[in-house]
Amino acid sequence: MKLKNVIIVLTTVLLAGCTTIKLVRGEQYKKIIAVQGKDMDELYILSSCWLVETFVSTEGVIEFQDREAGKVIGKCMLSTAQTNPVFFKTNKVTKSIKCIISIDVKDNAVRITFIPPDSLTETEAIDLKIKWRSIADEFETYLNRTAVGW
Repeated sequence: MKLKNVIIVLTTVLLAGCTTIKLVRGEQYKKIIAVQGKDMDELYILSSCWLVETFVSTEGVIEFQDREAGKVIGKCMLSTAQTNPVFFKTNKVTKSIKCIISIDVKDNAVRITFIPPDSLTETEAIDLKIKWRSIADEFETYLNRTAVGW
């Protein structure tokens, strides 16, 4: 009887380690930021500067710019931390995820959009959304505090 219970427990533990991870389609996150007293040119410059200052990389951060259209598109790598249970221990795994940031500016307003990769785990999707909210809040603070020029 004891051997049978041990075999059942071991089989359950081994099979639990072989379960598949459910992937989801990541949803975009958008935030519209009102910025009083700054025109499209000033917000365009601030947005470009913020991207470069915030997402320092050995590769270029800005992928596309169109000053007349008020559009800046950049890329960033964000880390997500996950816990993976392995044989009764918790293992922390850090994974870097590449995201696209699209910024549209007009007089007195900016829209920032975060575009995730096609597939993420549920945990990654939740973690990214939290990070995006925090980054968008920092961007709003940056736009409302900073003045262009000397």
